[in-house]
Amino acid sequence: MIHLTRSLTAWMFCRRLFLLLFVVVAPVLCENPVRAALVTEWSAFDATANTADGFLGGISVSLTTDLAVVRPSLGDSGVLDGVLDNTDVSFSDGSVFTPALAVSDSISLGATSEFTVTFSPAAVDPVFHISQLADNQLTFSAALTVLSKTPDLTVGATSIFGVSDADDASGSIQFMGMHTSISWTSSPAGASAFRADDGIKLQIALVPEPSILALTALALLSIGSRRRKRA
Repeated sequence: MIHLTRSLTAWMFCRRLFLLLFVVVAPVLCENPVRAALVTEWSAFDATANTADGFLGGISVSLTTDLAVVRPSLGDSGVLDGVLDNTDVSFSDGSVFTPALAVSDSISLGATSEFTVTFSPAAVDPVFHISQLADNQLTFSAALTVLSKTPDLTVGATSIFGVSDADDASGSIQFMGMHTSISWTSSPAGASAFRADDGIKLQIALVPEPSILALTALALLSIGSRRRKRA
């Protein structure tokens, strides 16, 4: 009777284990980039202090404005606005953004300013979604890799920029490695500061590598195997 009870317990444990493995491994097999994306949930922004705060999974995200350059007669710089209720559809086009976000939060930034995003703890391979860059250039403190973009977004080793009258210059860029902070300067791209557009939308995501998920699956299998032997 005791042996039968142990066998049933082991069977139930293995059943739950394989269900969990299906949830973890299936997205990897499907090669779907949206599979495990973590997206920043922006909780607050302050257009006066030019800051924004949120969480990216278990990572605290803090956006600060190092230098807010107010354009004469326009009065716009730094952090302008934000969507905090997960209703922004700006990053939903899968041909432009990787991973695409059906709905999301976002922060809107002014042109001709300097920004820093701080991660605590460090973020690994963070992805920046940039929407409506228009006639602006963003120059970053770290090397970047483009994941996807519109044709009118030009990418350099550490910078991206749009062209005149191209309000839809958008795309996703990734910073490989572990980062506690990333800084960048927003400046006009071949135009005067008076022409540089505002309302550049930003969202930050993480996409764990399939190898990480595979290692998790192997660890779970190992646990299940030892449990069955003891049973």
